[in-house]
Amino acid sequence: MKLEIGWRKKITSAILVGALLLPCIASADMSERELRLKALEKKYESLSDKVSFLDRFSFKGDFRLRHHSDFYDENNATTTDASNRHRQRLRLRLGGKIHINKQVDIGFRLVTGGTDPLSSNQTFQDFFSTKGLQLDRAFASFKNGPYQLIGGKFAVPFMKTEVIWDGDLSVEGAAEKYTRKMGQTQVDLILGQFVLEEHNPESNAPNLFAYQAVVSQKFGGGVKAKLALGYFDFNALRGNTNADFGLNASGNTVVNNAYAFNFDLLDFIGEVSFDPGIPVKVFGEWVTNTADDVQKDTAWQLGFKVGKKVKEFGDWQFKYLYKVVESDAVLGAISDSDFHGGGTNSKGSEINLKLGLMKGVNASVSYFSTEQETGSQDEHDIFQVDLIFKF
Repeated sequence: MKLEIGWRKKITSAILVGALLLPCIASADMSERELRLKALEKKYESLSDKVSFLDRFSFKGDFRLRHHSDFYDENNATTTDASNRHRQRLRLRLGGKIHINKQVDIGFRLVTGGTDPLSSNQTFQDFFSTKGLQLDRAFASFKNGPYQLIGGKFAVPFMKTEVIWDGDLSVEGAAEKYTRKMGQTQVDLILGQFVLEEHNPESNAPNLFAYQAVVSQKFGGGVKAKLALGYFDFNALRGNTNADFGLNASGNTVVNNAYAFNFDLLDFIGEVSFDPGIPVKVFGEWVTNTADDVQKDTAWQLGFKVGKKVKEFGDWQFKYLYKVVESDAVLGAISDSDFHGGGTNSKGSEINLKLGLMKGVNASVSYFSTEQETGSQDEHDIFQVDLIFKF
């Protein structure tokens, strides 16, 4: 009997002790859980911040492998660098934008190549030498409704072809754009202020003030048209011995190692697009240098494209154009670097065919058949085969 009472006391005591300790144990468990939850919350917040940053960043680029052949007629009068040449080349471009907020972007692009503003190609040569990367673009862009301001080093902001502007060129300075939509009509007004040379102790530093208006119109049946009128005022080039970029290859008239004329370019561009079962675009451009005393002052081109923009397997596009560029019609140092090997004083045809091999991968074949516009009329044919990867 006494034994039984003793066990009952022990059991009762154990229950009382457990009842007293249980809240403490539960409290300890809750504290541990709360700590774990807080740690998870911090990790989630950190991950959320990283995802938010990635949402504000856009990235793109391309990689190109090229076979490039130059062919010169054996009867050409020019002897310097006029032997047939075959090169294997590559080009890599990496760029992106950081979206600071809904109005402000910071953009950049790195490219292969040296300091040539018209080409980021790197030729396979020099016993496997390494290839460099250059800062090709760095700019800030501000948008507010129909207005946009951009400053730094950035893509040419105008409606353009390669008659005036090489496709690889990035300008330096500032630009302003106003866009107005009215039904099926859109009007763009674009201004630009660009630096060509920073300083010349003997004369004014050359610069460029640019103005362009572009009207885009949609018609019934999928017909679209665009018309651009531009004026590009290159200042302080005539007689400026400091502005010697591209003089040896530009084709412009040079006196005493300086440009003989200024370049005040009046530019008209027009294009019409329609789709009779397959996309077709017809385009043309006419440029005249209105600066004083210029004789060979006109450039023009006419051409067409058939086929849609190449993105997927089986897509294709064919282009043909004929172009004439007189010696001082445009500034040769920044015009098309492929046509006739670059510069001015040239005329001839350009043919291109692009084929989609798979998503993000396409092949391109280009052929330029050109000769000098005046003078010895030396012939220069160029053949290019490209394999292009876009991402």
